[in-house]
Amino acid sequence: MLIAATNNAFASDSIADGEVVVTLRNSQPCFSYPLDEATKKNKFFLHKIEVSFNKGLAAYPSTKSWELKINQANRPLFTNPNTPEQCIEYGTATPTQTPSPVIPIEINIPHRVFLTIYSPEIASSSASIRSYYNDFCLSLGTSNNKILIRPVFNPSTGVFKCGK
Repeated sequence: MLIAATNNAFASDSIADGEVVVTLRNSQPCFSYPLDEATKKNKFFLHKIEVSFNKGLAAYPSTKSWELKINQANRPLFTNPNTPEQCIEYGTATPTQTPSPVIPIEINIPHRVFLTIYSPEIASSSASIRSYYNDFCLSLGTSNNKILIRPVFNPSTGVFKCGK
């Protein structure tokens, strides 16, 4: 499992189908899903990305900061984000829809990203939708450059925190 790397990418364990891959592009988090057996065998399309944050008021990030919904009309406008090179950058809007508000990502605030893909080729409704999530923090490195770090759960307070 990749937690942190010099290319500022990481993934974490998940109760979903897998981990959202979080990388940095233009100093912003950028999201993609991993290729696995199911996504290699069938054609999947991005359906939704949602990012939430938490300023310590709840155990998990719960305030939506950005959402991107892809429908059949705007699907051709987006690449399929199944590699970090084809990731969807935080704050991206669909040109065919009214953009939802985007709350800028604050340094050292825990965030959670959910990413959903679907395949019209699979008959089973449960297999046609795959969900991924990951928790991340945008922080500053030693040279004041933006980096990604993994939030840490504090059992005594019951909340996630960026850093130690």
